[in-house]
Amino acid sequence: MQIKVLLALVGIALSILGYIPYIRDIRAGKTLPHSFSWLIWSLLGYIAVAAQITAGGGVGTLVTLSTSTISLGIGVYAIRAGTFDTTRGDWISLVAALIAIPLWLITKQPLLSVILVSLIDLVGFWPTISKTYKDPHGETLSTHIMATIKHCLAVASLQSYSLVTVLFPLSNALATATFVGMIVVRRNRAKH
Repeated sequence: MQIKVLLALVGIALSILGYIPYIRDIRAGKTLPHSFSWLIWSLLGYIAVAAQITAGGGVGTLVTLSTSTISLGIGVYAIRAGTFDTTRGDWISLVAALIAIPLWLITKQPLLSVILVSLIDLVGFWPTISKTYKDPHGETLSTHIMATIKHCLAVASLQSYSLVTVLFPLSNALATATFVGMIVVRRNRAKH
């Protein structure tokens, strides 16, 4: 088995396994996902997948595809079970994500699309960051640790390396790692 295929399979497995405790915590009322973030991540992930495919991302694209599909499921579930108290910033994030679709269709430039999607994806993180800053125990830490690793595996399993294929999973890895750091710091401060 090629190493790239193996890395992609491990990334997909982490995608699935990483969200099991998250979904369990949602059902138990411990984790309250922000539906806007999850829907934004799903939508933008699918756009990134399309760009990665056109740039020859190969099997590594499957990790982003699995993540996007699971994110869509969590986003839909979060509308019913999660946090839906929205702020102006949350709505701005959602509108910015929705604007990415026509921009992608208009530009027809995979690199520009991935840059826009990656930037808007970071903006889409804002509702979850804001919610978690206030309640650092409102997110499942293990899920985000596994997500960081999964995004790194997505980069490693790409069959073609270019800014188009690497930017989205790499920016996700960095954003998620930073988010994990914030959760750890906020939880430690809450103890004192």
